[in-house]
Amino acid sequence: MRAILIAAKHLAFAKTRLGRAVGDADRMALAEAMFRDVLAAALSASAADHVAVISSDPALLDAARTAGALVIDEEFPRGLNAAARLATEALAAQGVGTLCTVLSDIPLVTGEDIDAVFGELPKRSAAWCWCPRAI
Repeated sequence: MRAILIAAKHLAFAKTRLGRAVGDADRMALAEAMFRDVLAAALSASAADHVAVISSDPALLDAARTAGALVIDEEFPRGLNAAARLATEALAAQGVGTLCTVLSDIPLVTGEDIDAVFGELPKRSAAWCWCPRAI
């Protein structure tokens, strides 16, 4: 089985490098909009059997669930590597053998981009999907 995993920070901690340039509400709205774009791209990809989201943010998990993705509640912010490890173990236990992890804020990513990454993966492997476009 093949899956796409979207790792998403809790909105309270997302895009904090924007600092004082934008207020907290705008920063969190930007992070949520980017998450929704990546989720839509992942759901439009044809190479995976499932899309899963790991986050500790209830709003993001609810949006993922509503869109038809599997949700993994990390319960509290653990950091990217720990969250990805937790989700990878959970998905492997459900039979996922090939996993492409996508960050929740890749600008302009498309389902075709994610499919292209899957096209390069051998069976039973894992990969991180970074933005394939020059921006």
